[in-house]
Amino acid sequence: MFDFYVDVWSYSNSTGWLRVATNAFPARSSHVMVAYQNALLVCGGGPTTPVAVLNDIWRSSNAITWTMLTSAAPFPAYRAS
Repeated sequence: MFDFYVDVWSYSNSTGWLRVATNAFPARSSHVMVAYQNALLVCGGGPTTPVAVLNDIWRSSNAITWTMLTSAAPFPAYRAS
């Protein structure tokens, strides 16, 4: 079984990997992250126990502070495979 974390990491050629946020949003797997209009969006996915599909969208402009935009996105719940 895999462990799932709620960490957000950033990479720089000069410093390598740096954890920039913890508990940013609920732990999940098989989600989608996109860059859109100078922000990061995390959409869907789900926890592993119980197996569920989330339909939320989280937004951050700095990868540190995250805000839930909605818990019920206007498109079907999605879990990447």
